[in-house]
Amino acid sequence: MEVIISGGNASWVQCDGVQMIADESAAVYDPEDSVWEITKGNYILDSKQMSLWAGERYPTASQVVKPAKTLSECRNGWILQWQRYAKGSGRVDSNYQTTLIPKNLKGRGVRVLLADRWGPVVYKYLYVYDDRMEGHNSNSTGDNHNQALTEVLEW
Repeated sequence: MEVIISGGNASWVQCDGVQMIADESAAVYDPEDSVWEITKGNYILDSKQMSLWAGERYPTASQVVKPAKTLSECRNGWILQWQRYAKGSGRVDSNYQTTLIPKNLKGRGVRVLLADRWGPVVYKYLYVYDDRMEGHNSNSTGDNHNQALTEVLEW
């Protein structure tokens, strides 16, 4: 058996295509080059859902939500997390709901329908831009005040 290893200098060694076999039949050669394939975009890594914004907003026209990553920088878009909100008290740890905002909605108005537990339907209207979302004043009127946007996640 012969193994040839070459090096560029005393600091590194390059070795590719070495296949050691113990029996008479060889195994399939599988080079471990996943890092290279990731940099070329051939492997898609499972991403963690990073929180890009957290707070409490209806949101109204004056309540701008600016996530840490733009819509175009995200893999697919944003996930909006809504939850129960008691006017005067703040968020309530119940009735979580989510809305997907895909990248192609950039520059558009989006109507969101939410249900307030077993109660009335809550309507929200958002203006989605690449770097932010702006609400509408009707998002805090009537039953619409029963749900608030509490987090934006990367999708």
